[in-house]
Amino acid sequence: MLLGINIGNTNTVLGLYSEDRICPHDIYRYSTYENLSKYKIKENIERFLSLHFEKKKISITGIAFSSVVPKVNDFYKDLSKVIFNKRALEISDKCSLSIIINYSDPAALGSDRIVNAEAAFNEYGGDLIIVDLGTAVTFCIMLDNRFDGGIIGPGVDISISALEKSTSKLPHIQFTRPDSLVAHDTLNALRSGFFYGWISMIEGIVSRIEKSYNKIFKLILTGGGSKIIADHFSKDVIFDEFLTMKGIKYIYDQNR
Repeated sequence: MLLGINIGNTNTVLGLYSEDRICPHDIYRYSTYENLSKYKIKENIERFLSLHFEKKKISITGIAFSSVVPKVNDFYKDLSKVIFNKRALEISDKCSLSIIINYSDPAALGSDRIVNAEAAFNEYGGDLIIVDLGTAVTFCIMLDNRFDGGIIGPGVDISISALEKSTSKLPHIQFTRPDSLVAHDTLNALRSGFFYGWISMIEGIVSRIEKSYNKIFKLILTGGGSKIIADHFSKDVIFDEFLTMKGIKYIYDQNR
């Protein structure tokens, strides 16, 4: 089995994959901290795997990871050798890919965007806009199999946190659908601002991209808060909760 690891700015996700499956059949999530010790990371990995070793005997035949937190990368490479006696595949633009990257410095392109693009092309074909709502919100444009750049902005949780820190009277909110578009209380007014504000922002940027390319794109939505808003767009949206984890498996299969 493959152990796939997606190291994001906020959370790290572990996934176990069978040889014949692109989507992991089980995942385990924990918070990402730059100062997290190698011992604690090892403990998280072993806790996840122990759940499966207790049920039936399995063996890890490969390890692959995508990371946007460079400080912890060496930990995962070292632990792959210590725990499994295997060399981990660190996903980057240097890997064998089925996509072409059109970026001024491909090495500066986040591996999360690479795995998303790889998965989206393999799953849904070309002419896509991939929107990933994570710690940052990213827009990635795919023309056939070519990654053709994109847009990056602050994520939902960061925006909510910034508003909370900068005001004294506004309450903390969760990113969720309000009772109505026009609110009659402060809590729902905030919810409406974020909920419909993010939908409108995404729709507006997608519309501008389509005008720029004179082309209609499929819209692929993934990441953190995307599930909350996926059903409320004015155009068709493909919601893929496991897009990033699928990309890890696609790239591992091409580089094994």
